[in-house]
Amino acid sequence: QRRIVLMGDAAHAMHPRPGQGAAMTFEDALVLAECLRLWRHDIPRAVQSYEELRIPRANAVQAYAARMGARQKSPSADPALRDRSVQEMKETNRFLKAFDVACVQKLASSLIS
Repeated sequence: QRRIVLMGDAAHAMHPRPGQGAAMTFEDALVLAECLRLWRHDIPRAVQSYEELRIPRANAVQAYAARMGARQKSPSADPALRDRSVQEMKETNRFLKAFDVACVQKLASSLIS
């Protein structure tokens, strides 16, 4: 009856190559805690907000992890492909590090309206 909220690898398991599983769990916990704080009298709304906030980011990190895992299995000698991979990793690292703990409350609060 929808009494369990999944987070971390239970909700979005990913390839271990980029090492983001634990980080995503901490992000999930923080966002869920903030949503429960904001909607403490409406738990279904809190969980819905948690999902709305987390699914897009979790999917993006999961896709990145899958790409990095696939590249690990089939390294390329092609310098152009290697350079594109390095550039993508730099861009993705900026995305991964862009999760700002201070913005969680603002994001969650924006769902109230």
